Amino acid sequence: MPEAAGLEDLPRTPMRESRDDMKTPPADPCEFCEGHVEHRMVRARFNYKGQTIYIDGVPAWVCTRCGEQYFDALVFKHMEEIARHSDRITRTVAFPLAEYDKVPV
Repeated sequence: MPEAAGLEDLPRTPMRESRDDMKTPPADPCEFCEGHVEHRMVRARFNYKGQTIYIDGVPAWVCTRCGEQYFDALVFKHMEEIARHSDRITRTVAFPLAEYDKVPV
């Protein structure tokens, strides 16, 4: 399982500054499409030291137009701690995986 990573190995997930009230929408629109963001609980994909894990029940700000997810800094740090201790994760999920250039359209 992955060991603790240095700062250069951290995933490049958009973060927003923490607010006392998670239900207060951020003032900024989506960085990619200028859409409105709203608070949701999501299954977040988190990349850490070359490994990808999924974390259920993560509070996030999600663009209603393009689906981009943003995490408050404290939430991101908590996900990082979960990934740092990924050897404690006992549940797995499986999904079909295709290669882009191998599947006929």
